[in-house]
Amino acid sequence: MSTVPDEENSRGRPSSRWWEASIDGSVGRGGQKIERTKRESKYMGLAREARENLQWVESELSPFFHSETPKASSSQRSAAYCSNEYPPEKTSLHERSADQTSPPLSSRYNSHPVTATLDSHKLDVSRLVTLPPPYPRHHPAVNNNHPDLSALRTHFRSLSDLAEVAATKQRHNAGQDFDRASWEQVANDRRRKLHIDIQARIKTGSMSFAEAANTEAEFDASESESRRVQAKADFDRFKGEVMSPLRAIFSERITKASTCIYQLCSGLYIDAQDPNPNQTQEEGDEQPELLEKLTLLKWLSETREQLHQELFDLQGEQDSRYKELVLMPYHQANAEDKVRDVENFFKRDSQERKLKFEKDSFRRLETFMAVVEDNVTRGVEVQLSAFWDIAPNLLAVVQRVPIDLDGFGVLIPQAEYHENPAYYQFPMQYLHSLLVHAGKSTYQFIESQTNLLCLLHEVKTGAMSAGSRLMETQRCIAGENPAVVVQEIRGLRSDEEDRLTLDLKDKVREVEAQWDEALGNGLKECMKRVEKFLLRSGGWDETLQD
Repeated sequence: MSTVPDEENSRGRPSSRWWEASIDGSVGRGGQKIERTKRESKYMGLAREARENLQWVESELSPFFHSETPKASSSQRSAAYCSNEYPPEKTSLHERSADQTSPPLSSRYNSHPVTATLDSHKLDVSRLVTLPPPYPRHHPAVNNNHPDLSALRTHFRSLSDLAEVAATKQRHNAGQDFDRASWEQVANDRRRKLHIDIQARIKTGSMSFAEAANTEAEFDASESESRRVQAKADFDRFKGEVMSPLRAIFSERITKASTCIYQLCSGLYIDAQDPNPNQTQEEGDEQPELLEKLTLLKWLSETREQLHQELFDLQGEQDSRYKELVLMPYHQANAEDKVRDVENFFKRDSQERKLKFEKDSFRRLETFMAVVEDNVTRGVEVQLSAFWDIAPNLLAVVQRVPIDLDGFGVLIPQAEYHENPAYYQFPMQYLHSLLVHAGKSTYQFIESQTNLLCLLHEVKTGAMSAGSRLMETQRCIAGENPAVVVQEIRGLRSDEEDRLTLDLKDKVREVEAQWDEALGNGLKECMKRVEKFLLRSGGWDETLQD
């Protein structure tokens, strides 16, 4: 919870100055008008230009602003107030002097006046709209469509598109299969012609059986050499058509993915060093939400790991083809010792490559997890602080709604009457709509924390899986029984997944408990009372639930 006494940027802080408290402390009756602060105007979901215009208009209209320098401290400003004056950010537009010449903001952005007729016997519930953040967002994180990240999303899509890789392999395999089939057909034809020729010469007596055997042995040796030449040609073709171009593609994409990851991480680092006080209000609109940035970062990291895996598999396929090429003459010569030595060499090389790959992958994922964990921790703290900044004052408004709603009224802007004439007869419909909006809008803080924690859980699970794969490889190379190792690692991985899931559930449960305690329960109870009142008075409409 934020406890920094930032008087310029505070919102929702408990009343600590005389102008923030109700005169008589009554509930549902006189002294209930809650002034809209200049700071609160930033949460009304207006376009950025509208909010900037509002600030400019207020600076033009308010006499207090003419006596301050633009960077005056809060203590300097407060010293300029007389004992009975409201500070400028607590002065509403409708209380400014009548000689102000600039038109009110409502006439610029709304065809109807938005200010309600003041009535000391009606409760001002405008803070249910002005305090919470904008809702819905134009670009919520779950949509992953913020314009500021469009370039990185385009890079991600191109990096993760392996259609070119698949097409390259398919073309090579098709050509290789055709050439092999053609070569086998030609070899079979040669052998058939040889047999026909030998049989004919034996029948004519021009060749003895011993000579026929020698001729066939020479032919077999020639065919073996031809087969080795064909295998070498296949290997060279694989290197030229698959290995070289795909290795270049994967290496280039890995470099691009690392560049995109570095770009995102640099932006996150700058945000952490120079936090924006309006972050929770602008995220999803003017700037991407932290969740969307981290989600894209996770996608890029996963794509980079996939590219590393593709490159590793490609190298493994080349090694396998090369091993076949090396083993071929030893198989033809039935040199079992040589075959065994070659098999052991390539097995050790494969194990060493896999161990290095698993270590590098685990190192990258650990580094990535540290970045995500730092930013999730920061993001949760920011969202939690923003929630507690406004929750007490929202609850204060909700608690001013009496249990008995007979004779109770709320201030309703004239524009709302024009849009919903039913409010004349059932003003509690307006209150219910604001309660629903306030709940959905403020719950964004809770959803953001939950989504960030879930994202961190996914990243931790991925890093844990990489660590378990590394452990499995190390133990198998050390000579342990692979079947036993696989079973034990599977059990350890399952236990760790359960622990991480339980930790996530505990954190989410804690976040939800804070919501219920600070605001959620109060909103639910108030909405139930209003709903029952509307049902009893004939003003309930199912569309009010939306």
